[in-house]
Amino acid sequence: TNILLVGLDTRAGLTAEEKKALHVGTGNYGRPRADAVMLVHVSPGERGITVVSLPRDSYLDLPAYTDAKGGRHPARKDRLSAAYEIGEAPMLARTVEQATGTHIDHYVEVDFSGFLSMVDALGGVDVCLPKPALDKPAGLDLPAGTSTVSGRDALAFVRARTLDSDFGRMARQQGFIASIVQKASSAGTLLNPIALNSFLDA
Repeated sequence: TNILLVGLDTRAGLTAEEKKALHVGTGNYGRPRADAVMLVHVSPGERGITVVSLPRDSYLDLPAYTDAKGGRHPARKDRLSAAYEIGEAPMLARTVEQATGTHIDHYVEVDFSGFLSMVDALGGVDVCLPKPALDKPAGLDLPAGTSTVSGRDALAFVRARTLDSDFGRMARQQGFIASIVQKASSAGTLLNPIALNSFLDA
């Protein structure tokens, strides 16, 4: 089973105070963009899960499409994130399928508000750092070692841009998703109907 997992940069549902506290900016940034794109492959035979991050600035072929007004547009080269801006989930899924040769079975997108809710519903998620992580623009300040981060710090952790390269950022995002899955599938969550239902609702 192949799942396209997308993190959107939309601030919908956040108040001005929340935007400021989360360091996500308070301006009008236009249409939502695909901030993180991951292709998740679930293999039932080996009971394994493989995650491949697709850089949002990858320059590739976007398929031809028809816009909301009926206008037809030819295929063109552009950034992967442009696919979502053009045609949201269907266009992004078509672009990834065309670029990777992989059929997408399911699609999941999470915005800032949903991400915060997921992490907080689990009572926070553990991250383990070899050295302190400080990123002032993102509002991130975590010590070395293991920390249980709430939604606010979790969002800063996966969005921080000054800690390392884009590839380092993708590795952090993958690691954090793994931590979410580990916490959500732990006995402490599965045996707590309130926590489990809150997470699934989020």
